[in-house]
Amino acid sequence: MSAFPKLPTLERLKSSGIPKRLLARTGLVAVQHLLETTGSLFEALIDAGLPAHQIHVLGKAYSTNDRVARKLSELGIRVHETQQPFPWGGYDEHLRLAATAMWQSVADWACPPDIDRLVVLDDGGHATTTVPRELAGRLPIAGVEQTMSGLHGTDDTSLPIPVVAVASSAAKTIIEPLMIREAVFRRVAGLAGPLAKRSMGVIGAGNIGQAIVRGILENAQQVSVYDPEASRLPHDPRVRVCTTAGELLSRCEVLWGCSGADFFDGLELVEPGVVQVHLWNPTAADLSGPSLDPRNVGVYGGLARKP
Repeated sequence: MSAFPKLPTLERLKSSGIPKRLLARTGLVAVQHLLETTGSLFEALIDAGLPAHQIHVLGKAYSTNDRVARKLSELGIRVHETQQPFPWGGYDEHLRLAATAMWQSVADWACPPDIDRLVVLDDGGHATTTVPRELAGRLPIAGVEQTMSGLHGTDDTSLPIPVVAVASSAAKTIIEPLMIREAVFRRVAGLAGPLAKRSMGVIGAGNIGQAIVRGILENAQQVSVYDPEASRLPHDPRVRVCTTAGELLSRCEVLWGCSGADFFDGLELVEPGVVQVHLWNPTAADLSGPSLDPRNVGVYGGLARKP
């Protein structure tokens, strides 16, 4: 019995006749969102011949589904956890340190003849950029990066391993943004009346942000956009380009967040700043229960004023 849903593409891949010996001595190291579909991928790889104990995965703190993490562990996959809470703005460093710790564990067992190659499956660049160079000199290692941001600020010569950037593929730049836009618009369809005549703002002009902008324009609504990378901003006379997030906030009634950028850029944070939401009024609830453990709260809230 499968632990995760069967996905058609993965099922076709499994039936394509890949010799199991190709995966028998392969190790997979990943930083991923631990969701049901991630479980489907790992389970398909196990069925195709990749030993479960040769998979090391680090889940992202804000998106890890505890049930998925538990089922992955039950399959025999080595699931690494991010142990400590982190301050606002410190997530990248927090995840980099966690990825480094995972690689230290990988380096202890990834040795010939049991392992003769490693594949890195990354979502954000933290696994590929922390590969130990000593390990890269010991085994052939190649990476697959799923996001554009994962390669931001790097070049091919600065990475310790070769990386396939699937984020630049048509599936990621054309097909996926449209699917996400349709799903988001369906989700807010019940708010169509209240939103119909309001001015819209989009933070982030990447593939998804631009798909959202085009959808808003198709509904003949006003839209403003902010992105710190000017080269990504849409060239359309109907779009008002803002130079700061603060300017966007001042012009728009409804905001669509399509970026990991700081929403409070250009504003002055008000105490207690950006914190996990249950810490805003800690006297109003019992903070000792397991549901309010900082590791189980993935929602942050913040308040800021215009300077």
